[in-house]
Amino acid sequence: MNHQSYFECMETKERFYLKEDMIKIGRAQDNHWIIAVPSISSYHACFVASQRKVMDLGSLNGTYVNDVKIEECLLQEGDRVRFAMNTFIYHE
Repeated sequence: MNHQSYFECMETKERFYLKEDMIKIGRAQDNHWIIAVPSISSYHACFVASQRKVMDLGSLNGTYVNDVKIEECLLQEGDRVRFAMNTFIYHE
């Protein structure tokens, strides 16, 4: 069975599968994962799937893992990742 990591939005239950190793997250149209809300920076964060690492890209409203503001963090199954006001659960 081919297993793929993903983030699940806590509010909408939408799943975002990690299909590439480097996923850029933000409001701008050239990101891999576009979150088109005002509280998300144009280039908010990125995720490196092979390292299970999320990194903030100097966003205005921050990136949080389990309610702790981070610059970069290694993720584990079930971690809550928040980009501004949008919360996602990481699944391996």
